[in-house]
Amino acid sequence: MGYANELGEAFHPVLPPSLKLLYPASYAVAMAYVLADSKRCVELKPPGQSGGAVFADALLWQTAASVAIPGFVIGQIVKASNRAAAKGGVRSKMVGTFVGLASIPLIISPIDHGVDYVMDNSIRKFLFDDAGKKT
Repeated sequence: MGYANELGEAFHPVLPPSLKLLYPASYAVAMAYVLADSKRCVELKPPGQSGGAVFADALLWQTAASVAIPGFVIGQIVKASNRAAAKGGVRSKMVGTFVGLASIPLIISPIDHGVDYVMDNSIRKFLFDDAGKKT
């Protein structure tokens, strides 16, 4: 479910008008996953950690790493691929869809690590102390 919006971004240019609602629906599915996972993190939190801090951390991380950044990146890859294909004389927008789909496994790890780095050096310093407990 966490990759639903990436699929929505990849297929967005080729969706027929009757299926255009699948694009925003893909984001709704992804955000439902983010909320469910954030709730699950609270249920599995170590003793001594604040449920609110754990929920906020999971919500921010999942929103950035699973929805916002990958959605933007895949959307840009699809657009750039379709522009390049059109310049090369290929008129099918499926090129961007295929390139976008193929790029999903390649972008996951760098985005995850980047979001971890940013959050470790910012918001997590306010949410948790060195032992991982709510400050």
